This record gives sequence, structure tokens and C-alpha cells, in this order.
Amino acid sequence: MTALGTRVFKLCVLLHFFHLAVWSKKLTVFQTPSEIRALKRDNVQINCSYSDTVEQFRIMWKRNTSTQLFCYHMENKFNFSSITHCTERANITVDSSAKSSSLIIHNLHLSDADTYFCQVDFEIPPPSQSARGKGTRITVEAQPTVQLIERTQPYPNEWRELICTSLEFYPDDIQVSWFKDGQRITNGVKNGTLYTNSDGSFSITSALNLSALEQNETGIYYCQVNHSTLSAPTTKRIPVCNQGSASNRGLWILPTVSGLIALMVCVVIAIFCTCTISKKDASSLKKAADPESEQHARGELNNDDNVVYSLLGQYPCNN
Repeated sequence: MTALGTRVFKLCVLLHFFHLAVWSKKLTVFQTPSEIRALKRDNVQINCSYSDTVEQFRIMWKRNTSTQLFCYHMENKFNFSSITHCTERANITVDSSAKSSSLIIHNLHLSDADTYFCQVDFEIPPPSQSARGKGTRITVEAQPTVQLIERTQPYPNEWRELICTSLEFYPDDIQVSWFKDGQRITNGVKNGTLYTNSDGSFSITSALNLSALEQNETGIYYCQVNHSTLSAPTTKRIPVCNQGSASNRGLWILPTVSGLIALMVCVVIAIFCTCTISKKDASSLKKAADPESEQHARGELNNDDNVVYSLLGQYPCNN
């Protein structure tokens, strides 16, 4: 009985030390930070550390909304081999001596918003263990790109308006305001329908009809856009000059056209007179250069007169 008791005691001691050994190797994973808020096209990094290291282990980064591995690393210290694979725009770093890993996502897209988990598997020596962190929530937002232009329709069906466009922002809550020389404008403002882009971002257009303004439209106009991603509102400015009323601009059309017609008539008359004078001068020069031809022509003319008078039965008087 004593011998049996001794053996049981020894077995209990061995089981105790074995339990301590297994407990000392229990795997725990810590993940930081718990949440990240970033802008579209930013780079983000999630850190992961684990409590121990073994001969062969595996680190996997997963998304909450996908069963596909986002990043993967397997390492065997015995044969110094490792395998790493990540999806596009992501990479993983592993430092086995520091028992840490980091996931880096480059050029964030709005579709990258999700909760990411770091999972560590101990495979050799047995028993195998697996643990994962509590997750890191990534929220991706996008700042609006603001553009301000003027559009006009010429006389007679004239109108003038300012167009303020806010492009590719997220989330969809946005505020657009109009100002002239520091004073807010509400009359003549028309906001368009919120448009959803292919990447999940939003765009919207706001128009200010200058023709609807009761006062003089000349001045400095401002389009102010406020969004949750902006530390301060974005403001675009554009100067507008008064083009005058349609009736005043119409009064200039008739005199301008009449003046152009009169100018064309004067040019035509001047060209005609110049050509006529040039022809007369050329004829005079030719006659002066050939006097005998002129006398011969006059003689032929006199002979022709005598023939005519002869046919009529009359002769010119010779006094």
C-alpha cells in the first residue's frame, strides 16, 4: 500500500508539472488599436502581439465580413522556412523574436471599412493552440472636392448662375451655403439630388441663380461646404461683374450693325472710285503716248461723217 501510495504521489507531481508546463505555454493575443478612423487613400497599421513562441506557428489576418484570408504568414524555426501572402494593397510584418506582427493597408478604399482580427496558431510542438485578438474596427471616410464655376446663357434668352459641386465625399451628410460679400444668400439657391458614385462615395451640386437676385449681381460670391471630415469648412470664391440688363445690351446691337454696314458701303465706294480714276489716268497716258493714232482716228471719223451726209443727199457746209 505504501509503494502504491508513493507511485500515486509521484504521478500527481508529474501531472502537476505537466499542467504547469502546458499552462505556461497558453497562447494569448493582444491587438491594438481597437478602432481607426482614416481618410480615403490613407495608409493604416494594426499591431498584434502574442504571449509566446513555438517551433512552428501561423499568423492570419482576417476580415469580419469575409471568410477569405486577408494576410497570411507561416514560419518554421527548425528548417528556417516561412511563407507569406497578402491581398492587394496590404502587407504583413512579423518579428518572431519580439513575438509581434503588423498589418499595413495602403491607399485605403471606402470598401476597406471593416473589423480586422489577428489570429495566431501554434502547431509544433503539440498540443496545438489557437487564439485571436479582440479586433480593430477601421472606418474609412472621404473629404469632398469642391469646384465653383459660372455658367451663362447669352442674350436674348439670357440667364447667369453659379455652380458649386462637391465630389466624392463620405458619409453623405453635407452642408452647402452661399455668401455674397460676407452676407448669406438663400434666395435663388437650388440644391441637386445626392448622387451615389460607383465606389460608394457621394456627390452633390448646388446652383445659385444670379438672375433671381433682387440687388445688383456684381460682387464676390462664396460657396462654403461643411463636412464631418473637414477640420474647417472649405470655401471657394468667384468674382462676378455686372453685364447690364438685356434691354440695355439690346440698344447697342442696332447702332453697331448700322455702323458696320455704313463702313462696308464706304469701303465699296472708295474701291469703285479708285478703280475708275485709275482707268481714266491709264487712258490719258495712252493717248498722250500715241498722238498720231489719235489724229488718224479723227480723220476716219470725218470720212465717216461725209459718207453719212452723202447718203442723206446733204453735204456739210464749207465756209
